[in-house]
Amino acid sequence: MNQSAESNVQDNANEKKIDLPTPFEWLTNFSSLAYYLNPDRLFPNVSSDKEKRKLHVLHVGSGSSILGEFLQLKFPTYDLVVNVDNDTEILYAMKQRWQRRSYCGAMKYVFMDFQEQQDEKSDILQTTKSDSFLDECPSYTLFDLILDKSTLDCLLCSNDGTAGLICKVYKRLNAGGVYFCVSFHQADFIKSLLEDCPGTDWTVENYAVPRKVDSPLVLKKYDEMMQNNIDLILGSESCHGSNLDNEKSNSSMCSEASAWSDGCFNPNEAYGRTVNIFICRRRGTHSSNEGAVQEDCLDFEAVNKHIHKMNDKYFKMTNPLVTHIRKRQLKESFVKRIKELDEEEGRDSSNGVLPLKACYDILFTEAEKEHLPFEYFMEDWNAFCEDCCQDDQATSRNNAEDGMTFETAIKFLAAMQ
Repeated sequence: MNQSAESNVQDNANEKKIDLPTPFEWLTNFSSLAYYLNPDRLFPNVSSDKEKRKLHVLHVGSGSSILGEFLQLKFPTYDLVVNVDNDTEILYAMKQRWQRRSYCGAMKYVFMDFQEQQDEKSDILQTTKSDSFLDECPSYTLFDLILDKSTLDCLLCSNDGTAGLICKVYKRLNAGGVYFCVSFHQADFIKSLLEDCPGTDWTVENYAVPRKVDSPLVLKKYDEMMQNNIDLILGSESCHGSNLDNEKSNSSMCSEASAWSDGCFNPNEAYGRTVNIFICRRRGTHSSNEGAVQEDCLDFEAVNKHIHKMNDKYFKMTNPLVTHIRKRQLKESFVKRIKELDEEEGRDSSNGVLPLKACYDILFTEAEKEHLPFEYFMEDWNAFCEDCCQDDQATSRNNAEDGMTFETAIKFLAAMQ
């Protein structure tokens, strides 16, 4: 960078004076991941090269994480780390913080919003907010390692964000490169979501590791060491616990724990103590062409459809509307309500059919009714009759008009979730 450019950056930094943030590692810290991030293990071919090729890293959803700092300090082979986030304020603060450290490495901070749908021909790192203080990433850059610490988890709650993330990650991942995804979700769910994603050509490995969260005192100590330019040994007990060999041992003994059983939340003593690592390695040979860009982009619509399908399947499995407990309670409510109506109206409900309004009142809780008013319920019921009762048109018409039995109600709930 020339003197003029350096001056402009400093001027912008002075104009944007904000308190430097306290680093925060969401989900787990560096030491729990270090063994698997070691380039000697992750990229053995690079480590054996005589030229010792340097590796480029993209850290998505970086926030106030200092994972990139740890990577460069512990593993100098990672010579460029590009931190991307959609929060410009935190990007400003983290860049200022990095510039004031005694240690200087190739660290960039770039604005990027995965939830913004862009033209397939547009560059995925092209920022939508122009700012002279934030960095620009070369449009041709491919990355050997793309880090994602729970960003995928967060975007699964969005409409199209997950598809945007995966499409952009895949396009920017070098052949032989690794998408390193850390997730709090169940392994079977995320592994299937990534492994079966349409258009991708990568292998997916999964490891469960102990979850570790740094205390404020540890983070303060790290900052003091950086300010004083003290050599940092990340594997030592003084900063981040056990060494890398122990990390391997701990992770191999660790097993995933789910808190969901038959639709009920039943966390055991192991719940919350582990996280899952997914190592997605793109097939092919590394390209040494600095101007290379991956041409085989993923189909956004196909990826989005796959994600929604997997999300729905997982939600139905872990949080079904029809659990054995709810089924028993609904049956009791149906029987009780039918008897009450028979007494009130002097009718004989030997066929077990309950009027639709009464069914609606029984089937859903007050909280569920806030999201599903009666008119929406009727739309779903009519659609159910059309889709699921094709073999018996008369029954379909009668049910739609008269009501439903307990058995039909259970089928309706299972189909409509």
